[in-house]
Amino acid sequence: RIKEAQPNIGIVLLSNFNEPSFMQALQHRRATGWAYLLKNSLTDVATLRRALSVVASGEVMVDPAVVAILRARNDSAVARLTPRQQEVLELIARGYSNQAIADKLFVSRKTVENTLNQIYVQLGIDSKDPSIQPRVTPVMRYLSETNMNNS
Repeated sequence: RIKEAQPNIGIVLLSNFNEPSFMQALQHRRATGWAYLLKNSLTDVATLRRALSVVASGEVMVDPAVVAILRARNDSAVARLTPRQQEVLELIARGYSNQAIADKLFVSRKTVENTLNQIYVQLGIDSKDPSIQPRVTPVMRYLSETNMNNS
């Protein structure tokens, strides 16, 4: 209801539960500008800062502990991504910027951007379409094609 009344407002959801199915309401609405964090992540200042930055920029973020338990269903487009593409997509879901992903994977920012473009193509996402948020759409696709729907 908050997002319906104020679509540009960012929301950080705090939960005691490492339960991906709690994100389904947001996922089905294709809402942007939200983060789902576990309360124990609040002691991790870097994760909290990343969440606030992601939400402020209209992107989405899922707590790293939740992402860690998600696995793409075998019949999904996400499962057909290369291991490196899946790794980059998981880091985007965790709220990392392209530069932070490059630093974490010891590659150049351009390599991350090229990998992202490959992900867009393989998932059938038109990153030039002004009606979509290119960093949100693959994360929402990732969430929709994981085992969280089987939890």
